[in-house]
Amino acid sequence: MKIFGIGLSKTGTSSLSRALEILGFSCIHFPSSLRQIEKYDASTDTPVALNFRQLDHRFPNSRFIFTPREKVEWLSSCEQMWRRRQKLYDQDIFITGIHRALYGGKQFDRKKWSSAYDRHDILVRQYFKGRPKDLLILNIFRVKNPWIPLCRFLGVPIPDVSFPRVNDSPSIDAIILRLLKSTGHPALVARACLVPQEYVRHLASQTRMQHNQVASADKITRGWEVYLMLTNIVKEFGSRRIAALKLGVSIRELSRLQRLAPSPTHQPKERSTTSVSSKR
Repeated sequence: MKIFGIGLSKTGTSSLSRALEILGFSCIHFPSSLRQIEKYDASTDTPVALNFRQLDHRFPNSRFIFTPREKVEWLSSCEQMWRRRQKLYDQDIFITGIHRALYGGKQFDRKKWSSAYDRHDILVRQYFKGRPKDLLILNIFRVKNPWIPLCRFLGVPIPDVSFPRVNDSPSIDAIILRLLKSTGHPALVARACLVPQEYVRHLASQTRMQHNQVASADKITRGWEVYLMLTNIVKEFGSRRIAALKLGVSIRELSRLQRLAPSPTHQPKERSTTSVSSKR
């Protein structure tokens, strides 16, 4: 049995991924190939949401988890994220291809995003109509204890831990602040981290630049944005050694943070940007 998380961006897909891992399922967040999907028990995030119908045909008897969110809240969250991370997303053709196919463009547009949300919501509910055993609709932000419906749906015991609430923003902010602490130059940090300079200054104004207030490297979790940001930081400083020095980490730790399994950036440039079903 395969498990697929088919929620859109900013609907708790990272939290769902971690929850599935706690339950004992191997899970990949944002898969870039069919081979990855075949390798793991569960797959989540926008490439899965975009291709859920093909995956249903490819993997019969799978379980699908749809994570909607209150739309106004979702739009605000997406707008904030895209404003900060547009340059990061532009570094990878797979990511921008998914965004174009799912949302109608690579840049945030409130009208397009609103229509895309409604379209996906209707499509999922209509497609799985009459198949309650195959689809779980789970609003992670509203359900008091998501473990109860999730574990009931998957037929597994409820774990004796809190449901994870995963947010990659602290990891991104920690990298920015560590670099800012070592360089003292917001413009350089903004260029290296591919974020607006205003955001760097905002973080600096909200955080005292004391060593014990900048997250340690082991608090930074690996992910797409972290990978792309660290890759550009290495490029900006010309070597991994200098980048590690500026970030205050060892070269080994920097390599660990840059590791993805495997990154879409390592895939051939000519691959499809909208479908995982053709990537072998």
